[in-house]
Amino acid sequence: GAFNDSIVWLAADNASSFMMKSIDASFIGLDAALGGYPIYSGLLRMQGFLEDGSYILQDLLLDGPSSNGFLFGRYSPLETFANTAFVSIAMFGFTCDDVGDCVAFDTNRGQFAIDNLVLEEALAEVPEPASLAIFGIGLAGLAARARRRQA
Repeated sequence: GAFNDSIVWLAADNASSFMMKSIDASFIGLDAALGGYPIYSGLLRMQGFLEDGSYILQDLLLDGPSSNGFLFGRYSPLETFANTAFVSIAMFGFTCDDVGDCVAFDTNRGQFAIDNLVLEEALAEVPEPASLAIFGIGLAGLAARARRRQA
């Protein structure tokens, strides 16, 4: 869990990269019996950093409390975020009001919990076998042509 406007960092070790396929998350609030929470109590912002220093943002709206309090929900990031290789991801919470305005880092109420992260290692691109075969045939053709010229 992250409390009082804190940040959770995920980082790849050994200079590798990873993709986030899904995450379970929940807003953390006071006892649900106290009420006063809108349908979306919070927002979880994920800021994924690429190897070149640029970043992509993904926002997840976190549900308000049910009769059993705040519950975890399963979230799948949008395709662009889920299929991008990151070296690190920063996650921080916003707290939202009844009209849908969400703020972070100045209320000490941007609190969230995460669990069941599904990460996938980003592998280096490998040429397809068919591409290698075509390349090999091209080289063989060039070699045959060079032999003919010498003869």
